[in-house]
Amino acid sequence: MKTLYVSDLDGTLLNRSQRTSDFTNKTINALVSSSMIFSYATARSYYTSKKVTAGLSEELPIVMYNGTFILDGKTGDFLASNIFGNSFYPLFDDLISSNIYPIVYSFIGGEEKFSYIYNKWPIVK
Repeated sequence: MKTLYVSDLDGTLLNRSQRTSDFTNKTINALVSSSMIFSYATARSYYTSKKVTAGLSEELPIVMYNGTFILDGKTGDFLASNIFGNSFYPLFDDLISSNIYPIVYSFIGGEEKFSYIYNKWPIVK
């Protein structure tokens, strides 16, 4: 039986420059070439994660958006998704009534978008 190794990115695989180092890339790529099964899971999007993991093997699917999507590591194609659909609206109402203002990621027309309530986020005040 083989073991699947899955790493987080932020605070784990990325260095202080918020990238995988050449050493990390070479080490993981060599292990993958020797039949280790490796992937990563992150809260990041496919586009931002690909920037910070440039040079890392793309052989396996990767977990994005805290498990919302599993994507092909080479193409970025969706392999699986866990979405709210219409059940999102009651959840959103509950969050807002509890003074919790989420960032909402979505794909509209094949394009990645994110939304937030501008005047409720302390980082934009």
